[in-house]
Amino acid sequence: LTNWNVKAPIEAKYRALKCYIETIASSTSEYKNIAKLIQSSTDSGEQIIIHNIFNVTKQTDVLNFCNTLSNQRQLFHGSKYTNFLGILSRGLVMPKMVIEELGVARTDIGCLGYGIYFSDTVSTSLKYTTPSTVRQGRRLLCICQVALGESANYYSFSSTLNKPPDGFHSTHGVKRTEDNHSMFTDDEYVIYQLDQQLLHYVVEVSWIPNDIVNIELERLPIVHHQQDTLKLSEHVEVPMTIDDDVIEIAEQDYGLICPSSGKLVPLKSYHIRAQIVDVTVEVVLYQVYYNMSSTPIEAKYVFPLDENSTVCGFEAHINNKIIKGVVKEKEQAKQEYREAIEKGHGAYLMHQEQAQVFSVAVGNLPANTEVIIKITYVAELEIENGDIIFRFPSKMTSWQSKQAVESRDQSSLRSIGIVDEKVEFSFKASIRMPYNIIKLFSPTHRLRRKLTDCIAMIELLDNILLDRDFILSITLDSTNLPRISNETSDLSNNLNCQACMLTFYPRFEISANSNEQIQIIFIIDVSNSMNGNYVKQAKQLAHLFLTNLKTDDTNTYFNVITFGS
Repeated sequence: LTNWNVKAPIEAKYRALKCYIETIASSTSEYKNIAKLIQSSTDSGEQIIIHNIFNVTKQTDVLNFCNTLSNQRQLFHGSKYTNFLGILSRGLVMPKMVIEELGVARTDIGCLGYGIYFSDTVSTSLKYTTPSTVRQGRRLLCICQVALGESANYYSFSSTLNKPPDGFHSTHGVKRTEDNHSMFTDDEYVIYQLDQQLLHYVVEVSWIPNDIVNIELERLPIVHHQQDTLKLSEHVEVPMTIDDDVIEIAEQDYGLICPSSGKLVPLKSYHIRAQIVDVTVEVVLYQVYYNMSSTPIEAKYVFPLDENSTVCGFEAHINNKIIKGVVKEKEQAKQEYREAIEKGHGAYLMHQEQAQVFSVAVGNLPANTEVIIKITYVAELEIENGDIIFRFPSKMTSWQSKQAVESRDQSSLRSIGIVDEKVEFSFKASIRMPYNIIKLFSPTHRLRRKLTDCIAMIELLDNILLDRDFILSITLDSTNLPRISNETSDLSNNLNCQACMLTFYPRFEISANSNEQIQIIFIIDVSNSMNGNYVKQAKQLAHLFLTNLKTDDTNTYFNVITFGS
């Protein structure tokens, strides 16, 4: 349920998957290689139409994957369309777990027992798929990296297997030929340990002739004149791939943007420095760009931030001058910004456009001048599956970018285009933890690391602009232990200001004794700070918890405690 959540429901559901999903553009070499892999393994008399290819990264699977095992291959896995919500949220699971824990009946006989089945041909895996009831004629297919290791060949069925034979890591049902008289009509590969597979791609396809794809209905333009209509006798060639129309929420890069044209202006250089301390992070962004025009311009730098982030510093370095940002009321700041522009002064205006979008308006950027923008923000990090997760977003949705750019703060200067140049980029971070670091890993990017017990330094091996969100996973040996952090700040009035943060990530253990009494205490803040929507959301959340308690459970007790004025 997400009706009590302040976020959009679709965003809340996507975050609940704990899975990074990115659409691969059809113009990239990665897309073409996957399409070639699919088409080359299609049986004669069949046709595979590729609608979309999605790059999928699930942090827990990447961390657990057995990289040391030999004989790794890229194989196909087919499943029903309705199973993919579970595949994306939980990952692939063993049939035994599907039957015993999830209560789902198997749809195949399991010729090689209770394992996860893969094939090296797309036509074989598609036999285990079903078309969508909503998106007519479309199926979903997995492409996984599979560590087969030593594989035992089988020529007859053995449906009772729950592990490979001794000395082997997987089994292989060998395809029938005239010589071997195998019972298997296709090559099948089976693993019995979850850490031997890693989901890389989910592909949306149509399987011809099993699926009916009405290309004419999807591709016809709106007809206003009878002479422009398509005759039924005309032949329409079915393409190998179909590019769907770009929808309104497609992601866009962020950066320096000319408001008049909406075109993205590349930075001259971009450097990111992060300092991670326990579950907090301070990030400093340096952007350098250059006005190559002979006249001053106004431009806007738009960038995304994590929802838990707060901007705490802004500086602009121009012509040997340093301009520091001051927090003011929004309309007053805009008025002073316009007055500075009209007087010919350089001015910078930074404000939050949406919940996760910040922008910096650069007014009267002098001709042939280099400007350095420094932005500092702090954020609280999330803990997922016991790991501390740092995310640095690389994209935003188009409606957010458009709304930020179209905001007009002054109109006395024209906006111009700037020549595209290669961007110098770097990303470095220092890490200081209260307990020993067991694992330090990025499922999205390659890292260079220096690691001691509690302190680490990282930097990206590939110093190119981020094309996807950067994710860093930190595993501690004592994540669940409570701890407190203290910070002292020196203020101008010579008074020391101290701030403390208490962190605890509880571990809940379910008792095996069904007769043991359980007491649940709900603590609700009803102070003045909870006025308005906050207290309404707290009530809705408490109601959600209470309605999910079993009414016939005599061993469970609950109490509600409120505090505040």
